[in-house]
Amino acid sequence: MLLRGAIAATAATAALALGATLPAALADSAAGTYRVTLVNLTHGQPFSPPVAATHQKSIRMFRVGDFATDELTAIAQDGNEAPMVALLEGSKKVTDTVDVGRPVTASGTTVGSFTDSVSFEIEAAPGDRLSLATMLICTNDGFLGLDAVKLPKEDSETFFLNGYDAGR
Repeated sequence: MLLRGAIAATAATAALALGATLPAALADSAAGTYRVTLVNLTHGQPFSPPVAATHQKSIRMFRVGDFATDELTAIAQDGNEAPMVALLEGSKKVTDTVDVGRPVTASGTTVGSFTDSVSFEIEAAPGDRLSLATMLICTNDGFLGLDAVKLPKEDSETFFLNGYDAGR
């Protein structure tokens, strides 16, 4: 099935804040280390462990309207990020891949050591884009995604992620 647009029924959103920690000499090239913070803004909708990657413009984790790959389906249906991580790490067009390795709880909740936000660092080369995917756990094939966004050259930027149906 084709990837379908935003999931309205769950009002699935998350804020993703990117903060650049770039040497001044590299600020114009968007190269360096980025601190990424994912905040779950949903109520009652936890996320599976997210996977993120910085990559060349020609690589896409997903495209709205295209068929979901097997790797994306594994995230959307089972919360299994391992196939996507393996795919990304095997590409010469990917600069860095981060498997967050822990779920993100629903807004305002803590379960053990898990909370409603997670932060990580990711390396980027000049001209790289950022993509991210995570399962909407209370769905059968829903996921949140960010597809090949431009990295900020300085300061920080906030993105609101949409929920999608992998359609399988």
